[in-house]
Amino acid sequence: MRCGRSSAPASGTASATASAPPRCAHVAPPETERCSNSSTSRRFGTGRQGAERSAILHEDDRRLRSDRVTVRVLFVCLGNICRSPTAEVVFRQKIADRGLLTEVEIDSAGTGGWHAGNAPDRRAIVEAEQRGLSMTGRARQVTASDLRDFDLVIAMDESNRRDLLALATDDEIRERVQLLRDWDPEAAGHDRGVPDPYYGGAREFAEMFDIVDRACERLADDVATRLSP
Repeated sequence: MRCGRSSAPASGTASATASAPPRCAHVAPPETERCSNSSTSRRFGTGRQGAERSAILHEDDRRLRSDRVTVRVLFVCLGNICRSPTAEVVFRQKIADRGLLTEVEIDSAGTGGWHAGNAPDRRAIVEAEQRGLSMTGRARQVTASDLRDFDLVIAMDESNRRDLLALATDDEIRERVQLLRDWDPEAAGHDRGVPDPYYGGAREFAEMFDIVDRACERLADDVATRLSP
């Protein structure tokens, strides 16, 4: 989600087959993998006991906006108006609380372009405000270049993950694609998707925020550990 500007779907974006955003499917997750085939890989632990996820952090091919930025994190859902902008603002606050905002770049996007240029869902904005967070910016569609530019590309559910993997051009890039609930200590093995609240109400949005908050807390801890001297 880009602040103050819209982004129309471009070539190399995640494909969409419907004219209106469908509800996200929640399917069983794939088997957890450990990625270790690169000398530049850095492991990121997760909130799920006994499991680890990893991300490849490329030192030579990173397009940085600040000399101090060392980790770039992108959150991705279906339309970039509910779940991924929520994860973006929640994670940004947690990184700020740890004094690392200048070292971590955070953004969000959607696999579909239905809402490109739109503000976040009003229900998400209201829930964010109730939690002391400000949700601004405009929806955009994820592109293949995002997978090259970001160190961690974090999907909200398995359907989003599959769409992102379809954009990946090699195994190193595929290893950057993770599920947010891999960091959720309360996520069951068969339920690793963040429920889409789009067709729900205030309760569903509050539940979504709670899940995102738990996962982002652990994710922020892992990033802070990576950045510690």
